[in-house]
Amino acid sequence: YIIVEAKITATAPVSGLFVGLYADWDIGTATQNQVSYEPSRQLGVMSSLAGDPSFYGLQLLSHPASGFRAVDNAVFVYPSGPDPGFEDADKFQFFQGFGTVQSDRPADWSDMISAGPFNLPPGGSVEVAFALLAGATPSDLLIQAGQALSRWNAGIDSPCTQAGQCRFPPAGSDHFESTGQVTIDLPSLGGPMTVALSGPVMV
Repeated sequence: YIIVEAKITATAPVSGLFVGLYADWDIGTATQNQVSYEPSRQLGVMSSLAGDPSFYGLQLLSHPASGFRAVDNAVFVYPSGPDPGFEDADKFQFFQGFGTVQSDRPADWSDMISAGPFNLPPGGSVEVAFALLAGATPSDLLIQAGQALSRWNAGIDSPCTQAGQCRFPPAGSDHFESTGQVTIDLPSLGGPMTVALSGPVMV
């Protein structure tokens, strides 16, 4: 699993902020993908009926989920679809509730999960954490989800004690961080804010 943490700092008052993660997995034969949602684990699960027998997950770790969506790419993402281009209005709507949470047929699907709304004063910040998971079987994926949540609750800088769960760090550490920062201007939400991303990785 990989834990991705986003820290968002506002430079002006912000209200009604949602933070989410979107994944277009394209597993095996992408047009044979399917989606389900495990609400008790805040976990979206994707798999394919052809080309790859594994299972993949998108999990919210740090907050109660405000929304999950199984996204039908042929409808919302493809340029030729009935609601083409995956518009910002669609994303914002999906962040705010639980509409379609399970695929109704094998097809080209993606999924997204979110937390919020957050209200931030100038200089205020919020940290939202997600996990990207993979497992050979559904039960294996659930094990990974449990370990990722335990890891987050214990603190991502805590020692990794589970054998076989820390095979991908640099020497002297049980995780590495890939960090970056970007400032985005959202006039409708009160102005610019700074988004810092860090990706502590545990495999």
